[in-house]
Amino acid sequence: MRLFAAKKVFWGVVFALLILTASYAVWGYSSAAYADTTTNTVTFYPDENTEPFAIVEIINGTFTVPEAQPAKEGFIFKNWSDGFASYIPGNTYTVSGSLKLIALWEDEVKVEEYRSPPLFNTAEKTALYISIGVLALIFLFCFYWFGIKDRGLKELGAAIRKLFTRNK
Repeated sequence: MRLFAAKKVFWGVVFALLILTASYAVWGYSSAAYADTTTNTVTFYPDENTEPFAIVEIINGTFTVPEAQPAKEGFIFKNWSDGFASYIPGNTYTVSGSLKLIALWEDEVKVEEYRSPPLFNTAEKTALYISIGVLALIFLFCFYWFGIKDRGLKELGAAIRKLFTRNK
């Protein structure tokens, strides 16, 4: 019985060694001999439906975004985008296929002299003047009613003092 178990172990080890040797023979190749030689292109477009700004061929999957930037009147170039990620000029990226990059633009900010807005527009000024006139009429009515109605115009000074002083 022991001899039968030992034969099983022996043939199991031999079988495992054969499988490992065969798999190394198939998968253990030199990466330099079978290097990926596919050529991908990265195409740079200033806008969605325009002629390409530049086309770069990439070998072995890496490329560096060129420093050259397109120009567009009224806008400042930000970076390149494929719709998902941004690609900054001067940085190196790895790609697995051809890529279409479109320029991202930012509105050019024009600096103008700051002018403070007027305090009131014409309608507000008119409303303010009417309100001041109405308050003046109310104030004069109060003078008349509380001051000079009973005593006459001769005691107007005393009536004004009476309005603005406290009674003790």
